[in-house]
Amino acid sequence: MRLIFAFCMALPPFFDPTQWGIELVYTMVVVVLCFFIYLRTREMAELTRYKGIGYFRTAFLLFGLTFVLRFVLHLSRIGSFGMPPHPGFFLFPLLMVPVSYLSTLALFYLLYSTMWKRLPYSRFVWVANVAAFLVMVFAFFTRSPEIVTFLQLVLMVVILVMAARAKKKRHSTVLYTLVVAAWLLSLLALGRYRMIFEFKLLAQLVSVVAFIAVYFKVRKWTK
Repeated sequence: MRLIFAFCMALPPFFDPTQWGIELVYTMVVVVLCFFIYLRTREMAELTRYKGIGYFRTAFLLFGLTFVLRFVLHLSRIGSFGMPPHPGFFLFPLLMVPVSYLSTLALFYLLYSTMWKRLPYSRFVWVANVAAFLVMVFAFFTRSPEIVTFLQLVLMVVILVMAARAKKKRHSTVLYTLVVAAWLLSLLALGRYRMIFEFKLLAQLVSVVAFIAVYFKVRKWTK
C-alpha cells in the first residue's frame, strides 16, 4: 500500500490514467502488428531472395522500435507542459532524437524497397543516415513533432510516387498508401499534448485499422 501511495504521489498533477492506458494499448497493438509483418515476410524474402522485400521488412522492424520509444516519449510529456522543473522538460528533446532518427530511417527503407535497383545500397545508406541525422537535429532543437511530421511528409509523398511507378502498380500503390497513412496518423496522434482527445483517439483508431489492413495485405501477398 505504501508503494502504491508513493507512486500516486509521484505522478505529475496533470497525469491522465485514461490517456496513458489508451496510449499503452495503442503502442502494444501497433508494435505487435509490425512484428507480425516483419516475421510474415521473412520466409518469402528467404525463398525469393528479392531484396525489395528485405528492405520492406527492415522498415517495419524500425517502425516497431520507433513505436516503443514513441510511447516513452509520450510519457515524458505528461504533466510537463513546458515547465522546466518537470523531468519531462529535459527528457522530451532527448527522446525526440532516437524517435525522429529511427522513424525517418524506416521511411527511407520503405522508399528504398521500391527503388533498390536504381541506387547502390552503399549510397542509399549514406544518404538515408545523413537525412535522418538532419531531421534528428531539427527535432532536438525545435522540440516539435510537427516539424518532424512536415519533413517526413515530403518523404511520404516520394514513397507514394515511386510505388505508383512500380511494375505492379495497383498492388504496390494500395500497400504503400496504407503504410504511409498509418504512420502519418500516428504522427498526428503524437502532436500537441493538449490536442482534442476525441481527434487524437480517432487518429489512433484509424492508424491501427491501417496497420491491420497492411498486415492482411502482406499476409495475402505471402500466401
